[in-house]
Amino acid sequence: MHHQHQHPTIRPYPGFNPNADAEALHKAMAGMGSNKDKIIGILCQRSNWQRQEIAAAYKVSFGKDLGDKLKSELSGDFEDLVLALMETPVRFDAHSLHKAISGIGTK
Repeated sequence: MHHQHQHPTIRPYPGFNPNADAEALHKAMAGMGSNKDKIIGILCQRSNWQRQEIAAAYKVSFGKDLGDKLKSELSGDFEDLVLALMETPVRFDAHSLHKAISGIGTK
């Protein structure tokens, strides 16, 4: 039986700079509205570990939680997607399980 090796689809971004990404996200959310293309362009091209580093750099640079800022700037399915990207895998799984079993007689 032949086994194919699986590789992650999101690999660490080469030349990663969490401070530069935090600054770019801050600019993408400045003023009226937000630059959704810029936000998704950064977050979807970084590994989860890198996204966590960006969130930490954002907190240091701007004194605010990046997840909270994203939540205040975005809405709907796009907000849900971006906030899911910002979760650690364990927190995402726990949140998904909680949501899946809530209200089905498990109280």
